[in-house]
Amino acid sequence: DGTFRLGGHWTNPGTFSYGLSTVIFNGSAEQLIARPSPETFYNLSIENTGASSGLTVKLTNTVQVIGTLYMKIGNVTATGFKLQLVNQAAASLNYTSTTGSRIFGQFERGVGQAGNYLFPMGNISRPSYYNPANLITNTTPTVGSVLTEFLNSPAPGNAGLPLADVSVNPGVEVDSAYTAGYWSMTARNSFSTSNFSVTLDAAGFTNS
Repeated sequence: DGTFRLGGHWTNPGTFSYGLSTVIFNGSAEQLIARPSPETFYNLSIENTGASSGLTVKLTNTVQVIGTLYMKIGNVTATGFKLQLVNQAAASLNYTSTTGSRIFGQFERGVGQAGNYLFPMGNISRPSYYNPANLITNTTPTVGSVLTEFLNSPAPGNAGLPLADVSVNPGVEVDSAYTAGYWSMTARNSFSTSNFSVTLDAAGFTNS
């Protein structure tokens, strides 16, 4: 239990008994979360001020958060690994950043109620852009999790297009895909719902 504030790296060759503790990363340089096997925190707070210099909290293995993930300032690099928020409540991600704090790489979060689930994504190859996705479950889903990543390679291409969208009036047609990137969202651990919507922020997308 308790609160741990770190201005440097987290290096754990053993076992961390997280209890009900909160670990805060509040450095101004790159901060590593390093453990030979996946690390687990109860509450994790990202408060790193190095984003303007391209510095982040960087994972060297999968990191799980059991309770609440706080994103106040700074970015997380999970490229090649995964940041996982196990708690299935929509409010388990406490996002108060005013600078577009984002996650580069894979972010998986539990989904277990009707609500708005934010996925604050970005891509390390275009770090100045914040491209969040919001999954809105309108009814209580079959609980599980959703794995999300914002990708720009391989390019999505135009296979399967044009595609008519008749859900709006008048109907529209999707005839091509942007090349700046795309969101991958995968249901995991038995998650399913038949009543949902998704909103995406295409910051940095341009017509060419």
